[in-house]
Amino acid sequence: MGVIGVNSRPKVYVTDHQFENLAIESEILGEAQAELTDLQTRDPLQVAERAQDADALFNLYTKLDGDILKRLPRLKVIVRYGVGVDTVDLEAATQLGIYVANVPDYGVDEVSTHALSLLLGLARKTCLYDRKVRGGTWDVKLGKPIRRLIGQKVGLVGFGRIPKLLTPKLQVLGFEVLACDPYVSADAMRAVGVRPCDSLAGMASEVDYLSVHVPLGRDTRHLISAEVLQVMKRSAYLINTSRGATVDEMALIRALTEGEIAGAALDVMEQEPPAPDNPLLWMDNVILTPHAAYYSEEAFVDLRKKAAQQICEVLRGGVPENLVNKEVLQGP
Repeated sequence: MGVIGVNSRPKVYVTDHQFENLAIESEILGEAQAELTDLQTRDPLQVAERAQDADALFNLYTKLDGDILKRLPRLKVIVRYGVGVDTVDLEAATQLGIYVANVPDYGVDEVSTHALSLLLGLARKTCLYDRKVRGGTWDVKLGKPIRRLIGQKVGLVGFGRIPKLLTPKLQVLGFEVLACDPYVSADAMRAVGVRPCDSLAGMASEVDYLSVHVPLGRDTRHLISAEVLQVMKRSAYLINTSRGATVDEMALIRALTEGEIAGAALDVMEQEPPAPDNPLLWMDNVILTPHAAYYSEEAFVDLRKKAAQQICEVLRGGVPENLVNKEVLQGP
């Protein structure tokens, strides 16, 4: 991929975002003399119609499939505001010679802390007590049973950046930490005091808390299946701060309804926001937060800077630091 022509200002579009303004992006892209346009739409057809001259895209939630990408002939790079890239058709992007990048190292401390807060909310029944007290009921017995944390087991599904940060936070509270990740060596886990597990089902059957930390892909969709939920202890809890579809939500609802597990805490759901008739909304043993685990003011600044810097690198003729579809480097 070549550098943008000297007499042509590169065109950069933002499909959608959650920020008050785009001042951070504008300042960084100014170094590449780029022209920034805020589309603020989740409609892919709007993107195809309004960004036909795009050299680069920032993307959050807008779905960009192959048909849409083919309508953007100048497009060189898409950078996702976040870690997951399931909004982009990676295969189509690769075939079209489009770089797809993400920001995998922002907000990792925030997500690990959020996962811990959800776990503690389940363990100490804080959300349940709060709702009952506000409703006029003052009764400690409503939280039974509550168990001491020391010696309980937490199973980490995946052992990447976030669970590695979560591990010492759990250990200092007295939890025993287990992990299952086929891409991380057992020695690397043992080096930080984590017990490696070869089998997800085996780990799930043993732990008191199962915390999900994997990206969403073909191999991880509904990874937490009915079969996994069925082998968990009836006293165990599920925590998910990864992607909603890593958990089979219907199977989870059944498991909670039938008492197969004790409860769940979810920052992510298969449909966001959930439908008003979703049974999870009314369960006292479920904690829900609105896909907020990644959020802090500092994390947002990191995210935006790192996303914009990668676009600048491509506009100068380089390769984004966090290239996801590395196959694109091999050419057509």
